Amino acid sequence: MLVEKDIRSVVDLAGSTLGEDDMAAFKTRTLLSAMTGYAPLIYELRENCGYAEFLAICQKVWNSMETTPELPQNLVCVVLPFLPL
Repeated sequence: MLVEKDIRSVVDLAGSTLGEDDMAAFKTRTLLSAMTGYAPLIYELRENCGYAEFLAICQKVWNSMETTPELPQNLVCVVLPFLPL
């Protein structure tokens, strides 16, 4: 599946640029978790989708949150370093 290849490519690239220490491994795992959990919103959401389709896509993310409760924190850990303060 193209989505899995895209995610794996981004995570592999991030992992190779971050290094191999414990913090780099943590950041790489966090990125993988966030991208996998939010993949439906990244890859399936169309600009002209309707309310029902949007909720169906959100349901996939909510299902991911049930198995990975730290998913929102993972997203913050991934995005926060790139936000200007």
